[in-house]
Amino acid sequence: MVRPRLLSITDDTEMGFAISGGGIEIFLQSMGCILAWRDVGLPKPKQIAATSGGVFAGVAMVLGREDETLEMILDVDFQSDQIFTKVPWREVPLKGFHQSVLGEHIERHLGDLLELSAEICRRSATTDMIVVAAPLRRSAGLVRGSNRRPFEEHFRASECDPQTMLDAIWASSAMPSAYPYILDGRPYIDGGFSRWYPLGLACKGVDLGIGFCYQIDIPKFSDSMLVPQLRRWLGVTARIPKIRDILDEMENRGRANLPPTYFDVYMRIIKAHIWRDMEIEETWAVRQESQRDMLRQIAEETGMPGIVQKAMLEHAPHLEQIAPHRSIFTSASDADLNISLRKSRPWTVAQKQSVVDHGYQQTITMFSEWGIV
Repeated sequence: MVRPRLLSITDDTEMGFAISGGGIEIFLQSMGCILAWRDVGLPKPKQIAATSGGVFAGVAMVLGREDETLEMILDVDFQSDQIFTKVPWREVPLKGFHQSVLGEHIERHLGDLLELSAEICRRSATTDMIVVAAPLRRSAGLVRGSNRRPFEEHFRASECDPQTMLDAIWASSAMPSAYPYILDGRPYIDGGFSRWYPLGLACKGVDLGIGFCYQIDIPKFSDSMLVPQLRRWLGVTARIPKIRDILDEMENRGRANLPPTYFDVYMRIIKAHIWRDMEIEETWAVRQESQRDMLRQIAEETGMPGIVQKAMLEHAPHLEQIAPHRSIFTSASDADLNISLRKSRPWTVAQKQSVVDHGYQQTITMFSEWGIV
C-alpha cells in the first residue's frame, strides 16, 4: 500500500472541502469531521461543496455554529419524525411517503432560516458554500454559473440571494421518497443523484482539496426480514397456496442473492449509481494530480519549467485550476439511524453521539496519516 505524502498546511493555504451525500448518517458523521477539523486547528476552507445531508454540516461550518448544531442533533427531540413526517396513505401517490419538517427543528435551535441563509451569503467572501441539486427536467440552458451538465445545478452563496440559497439547500436534500422541492417553478430532487461526492467542485481554484465521503451500503430487501414480516402482516391469507408460493419464491431468490422484489432492484441500481459516481470523482482527481506530478518531473529533468508551464496552460489549463486532494472515506456506523417508510425506531442520544464520534475518529485517523496532527 502506497502511503500518502505528508501535507504542509499553513494559515495561508486556501482549501476546498467536499461533503458527500448520505442522509442522516452523513449529516452526523460530517459534523464529527468538521469538529475534528476545528480541534486540529486547520484554517476554515475557502469553499465548501456539499450535497444532500452533507449540506447541513457544511452550513454549520460556514456559520461557525458547530457546537449549537451538535446540541440540536443530540437533543432528545431530534428524531426521524422531526426530519420527515409521514404522508397519509391516500396522498402517497401524489406527494411521496414523507414531507420534510427539519426546517422547524432548525429554527427552534438556530434561528430564522432566511436570516441564516442571508448570513451564509454574507460570509461567502470568506467561505463560499456550493450546493448541488438535481433538476427533474433537463436544464436546457438554464444551468447556473460555469456548470454545463444538464442534469445538475450548482448554487454558490456568492452568486445567490438568501431566498434562492435557502431553496437550494432544501432542493439538494429532497429525499427520494419525499415530494420533489420546487425552486423557481422547477422540480428538484436530492443532489446526490447527480453528484454524490462533489470533490471536483471543491478542488477548483484552491491550493488543496479535502473530501469527506460516505460510502453507502444499501442492504438488500431480503436482508431485512421482508418475507417473515409479510407473512405476519398477511396473517391467514399467507396460507393461501398462491400467496404462499410467492413468499416462498421471494425467500428462495433472496437466499440466492437475486433481487426478490422490484424495490430491491431499484435499491441496487441506486447503489450502483452512487458507487460509480464516487469512483469517477476520486479517479478524476487522482489523474489530475498524477499528470501535474509528471509535468513537474519533466520540468525538472529538462530544466525548462517556463516552457512546460506555457504548454500546460495552452493545452491542459484544467491542470492548473484543479488542486491536489485527499479523501476521507467513511461508511455506516453501528448506530443504525435509519428512516423507514412508515415506522422508525426512536434514536437515543448515545446512538447519535456514536455516529458523530465515528466521523470524528475517521477524520483524526486520516489527519494523522497525512502528518497534520
